[in-house]
Amino acid sequence: MPKIVDHALRRETVAEIVMELIAEVGLEGVNVREIARRAQCSTAIISHYFANKHDLMLFAYRRALADTIDDVERRIAADEPIRACLEPMLPIGEGGVRGWKVWLSFWGKALSDEEFRHEQEQRSREALALVARVLACHRRPGDDRATEPLARLLLVTIVGLATQATYDPGRWPAAVQRATLDEQIAALGL
Repeated sequence: MPKIVDHALRRETVAEIVMELIAEVGLEGVNVREIARRAQCSTAIISHYFANKHDLMLFAYRRALADTIDDVERRIAADEPIRACLEPMLPIGEGGVRGWKVWLSFWGKALSDEEFRHEQEQRSREALALVARVLACHRRPGDDRATEPLARLLLVTIVGLATQATYDPGRWPAAVQRATLDEQIAALGL
């Protein structure tokens, strides 16, 4: 009897491996042979799930953001404070650091690849909408300020913090990132 394979799970597993590799060696260091080795399968199996390396990288990029969105959504549903809801967007913890290494790797690619540039535009818009959703869920009675400008300021803070913390983690540990985000939230009167 043939082995039953969960195709969605296999794609997710491969995406996890790709994200690990990107975080370790950057985009240029990722190759299908190493992905297959880590997935304990052949390169033909990888090719079965992804048309080419470009599609594989795009899937991993989307997966990295999806994990963050899921975490923020769980925190919103649990009615956590603003900073706690936004924290998954920072490079805190192994997953957060890996996510930012993946995203930053793709930012360079987006400069020269039209499809990745478009993908980056979409993901940036989704990130802004996510921050706006967090703010909308934490609106104080009588606060009639427009949500989007506040969300933009917070997103710029998050991206700046994340970039600094990814490249200089010694100066931007989790506690400093949290405190800086708290300061910006307070400065915005949120």
